[in-house]
Amino acid sequence: MPDAGTPNNPPPKSKSKKLANKFDPHCIDVIFHACWSSPAPPPQGNVLTEEQKRAQEVSKDIEVGYYYLNEKNYIAAESRLKEAVELDPDSAAALIGLGQAQQRLGRNAEARESYEAYLKLSPDSADAQKVKKALAELQK
Repeated sequence: MPDAGTPNNPPPKSKSKKLANKFDPHCIDVIFHACWSSPAPPPQGNVLTEEQKRAQEVSKDIEVGYYYLNEKNYIAAESRLKEAVELDPDSAAALIGLGQAQQRLGRNAEARESYEAYLKLSPDSADAQKVKKALAELQK
């Protein structure tokens, strides 16, 4: 299972690198910067197990959900990321993205639940402080 909660690289400081990262399908910059990794592709010719199929579907839902977040289509992002969470409730990348989409849609109670679920899964992750800050903003 990929480490879905930790960024691959720290966010870049230059404006051109930040702009280039907006086109990276595995990073998102909505409320704060987050990255994730996709599961390794299966060897060619082998039949996928149900778990591998589900992992691929979760990965695709996350990828599309984050694409919609980048495009500021928060309703579509929320829908795809909810699907990912339903398939894999332990997906930190799906939970953090879902929280961001819900927060942008003004669904603060749902965003709070998503962020709290993320913190239960990854309390010591690189994004934990950012999520705690987002939760504090939702308390206001």
